[in-house]
Amino acid sequence: MAELLAVIAGLPSSPSTLNVTYAVQDGASPPAAPPVPLSSEDYLFVESRHPSTVLQGLNSLRLNNAFCDVTLCCGGQEFPCHRIVLASFSSYFQAMFSTDLIESKQERVAINGVEPQMIGMLVSYAYTNDSNILNQALLAAANLLDVMAVREACCRFMERQMDEMNCVGIHCFAEAHSCKVLEKRSMDYILEHFSSVYQQEEFLSLCVDKLTEIIASDHLNVPKEEVVFEAAVLWLNKCPSRKQNFEKELTDRLWQQALCRHTSLNSTPVCEIVYV
Repeated sequence: MAELLAVIAGLPSSPSTLNVTYAVQDGASPPAAPPVPLSSEDYLFVESRHPSTVLQGLNSLRLNNAFCDVTLCCGGQEFPCHRIVLASFSSYFQAMFSTDLIESKQERVAINGVEPQMIGMLVSYAYTNDSNILNQALLAAANLLDVMAVREACCRFMERQMDEMNCVGIHCFAEAHSCKVLEKRSMDYILEHFSSVYQQEEFLSLCVDKLTEIIASDHLNVPKEEVVFEAAVLWLNKCPSRKQNFEKELTDRLWQQALCRHTSLNSTPVCEIVYV
């Protein structure tokens, strides 16, 4: 079989120079290039179902009370759990189990101030990433245990459910639990829909400080100032002691706000409005 010789010739002669000859048989392919080394990323394997599989496994262990090393006690109910799972989803439990607190060594830990059902729901959420109930009670429990994802989900749910009848209660609840975004948005709702809100039972249950805050706001949306006075009348008449304790303070504030808004009420005596 004939051979093809390719000779590199005419190179300067020196000890470091070589004449290289390639011999290729008829019909044969040239030598293959050496394989390129694979990077570490080429060996990376990711199973997308692994996180959910692990959670399912942990939840199965919990439901079978296997390897549980702590029991949460609330309102006469008990919830066996794994410390590592609780610490992984709640900074409250992480601090409890990683410090010198007595609870870090106890097998039974009491949780007070929240409903047992809500503790059960938060434990279930820790193991499943699901919660099919979002309400004020769950928000309170999530706020106590510092489960921020559930807390914010409850806030968003309550905001979507907000109307003239419940916005005052939502605002007071958000303020009590330091839910700043929900607190502001519920107040914005109250101010924007004041003409309807002040006729609701929740409005009449406000404390005088919150009532004053609302009617003194520069963002209060009313067609005329008489609406604000009417709201004050309803609030004062709700309880006999209110007239004795707050009538002068409240009416003075109303007049100040009316003047600031450049209204034309100065022809109407305050007493006539209050005692309608």
